[in-house]
Amino acid sequence: VAESWVDSPTATYTLYTGGSDTRGLRLQNVRRLISGIGNAQGTYTINNPSLGLFSATDRIRTRSSTIRLFNSTFKITKTTCVVNGGAAINVTLPTVRRTDFTSVGQTLGDTAFTVNVSGCNASDANQSLVALLTDNNSTTTSSSLGLLKNTGANYSPNVSVQITDSNSLPLQIAPKLINSSNSFFNFGTIGTGGAVSKSFKARYYSNAIPVPPTGVYAQATLTLIYN
Repeated sequence: VAESWVDSPTATYTLYTGGSDTRGLRLQNVRRLISGIGNAQGTYTINNPSLGLFSATDRIRTRSSTIRLFNSTFKITKTTCVVNGGAAINVTLPTVRRTDFTSVGQTLGDTAFTVNVSGCNASDANQSLVALLTDNNSTTTSSSLGLLKNTGANYSPNVSVQITDSNSLPLQIAPKLINSSNSFFNFGTIGTGGAVSKSFKARYYSNAIPVPPTGVYAQATLTLIYN
């Protein structure tokens, strides 16, 4: 029996093509990704979640039905690990002159920042974390150069914001798909005190020349998962 990873909110998956009087669908290893910040610690319940639309087509018509997990409850227990105290991380890049950009792929304004994770359970000590960066302004975008879309006031697409590690190596930007493990990078290992930190850099990146006078604003989401 073929298996399909249903990990996209927009994709269509073909489960069977051919002739048959009856066909069934079995759900196995159902997982849901819940994201957000500022949630109070506790246990959360999702009642009767909708998992998608199941459609069957014959020579005459198509029949569709929403797949729901009736009489089932998912309990999500929020961990005590907290990123940056639950607050957003604001990184201010320096003002640079447009004429300083002289070639495509040039970077300017390196600005270091640190993401702190704290308050993890004692049982999480020595547990490693992996991370995924997603562009909030272009959630389906992938960039091996670590580029975030510029959406600043009077913005120009000729410049982006690049995210790198502390050694200035670009970090992958990718859609938030649970099973895209090739897009995750190592964040670090939780210490005995229930904390772990990682250093990053943000900087300007020229996509085209010339770079006109422009505001620059970008936003990303960092997703952390136990490895």
